[in-house]
Amino acid sequence: MCVNVLNTAARHKDPSLATDAVRVLTGRRTRLEVHHFEALVSAYANASDLKGALQVLVIMKKAWLEPT
Repeated sequence: MCVNVLNTAARHKDPSLATDAVRVLTGRRTRLEVHHFEALVSAYANASDLKGALQVLVIMKKAWLEPT
């Protein structure tokens, strides 16, 4: 369910909702994978928040994940 919310937030340019979905996932001890981060990057980029998108990419790099 949270992944659906995350993807919807990305499509509708809502990085706040996307971030909340990621918080719920991590609170459930879900291991975040590339597709989670990519949706989060998309939410920020679609909302024209390039700084936020780049910050997520930095987090991905620290987690040894590469965007596709």
